[in-house]
Amino acid sequence: MNLRSILTIGVIAAAGLSPAIAQQQGKTRAQVRAELAEALRTGQLLAPGESGLTQQQLRPDLFPSIAMHPGRSRQEVRDELAEAQRRGDLIAGGESSLTLRQRFPASYQDVMSMPTMARRAD
Repeated sequence: MNLRSILTIGVIAAAGLSPAIAQQQGKTRAQVRAELAEALRTGQLLAPGESGLTQQQLRPDLFPSIAMHPGRSRQEVRDELAEAQRRGDLIAGGESSLTLRQRFPASYQDVMSMPTMARRAD
């Protein structure tokens, strides 16, 4: 079998399973079609090629903009960073994925017994 045959079999198998998966999630055919139509309208389907981007990300001029929810304020982000630094929750440098507290536990023993800092009400 060549690669094209294997891919064709995979696509057919996935297509055959999709109704079963949709039924397990409790979605009707009409709901799935409505979701597909909305994804097509807003450009949320993956664009062709190997970029891994959606159509809306590649060509934002062709699709409506996505409504963004309000994020955190600059001060909230700074407070969160200061708290993570104090507690040792930042990733230590190097090739390990350990936090500073995991890598240097003696430096953060007293911090773990302290309550977290209260957020400012600015």
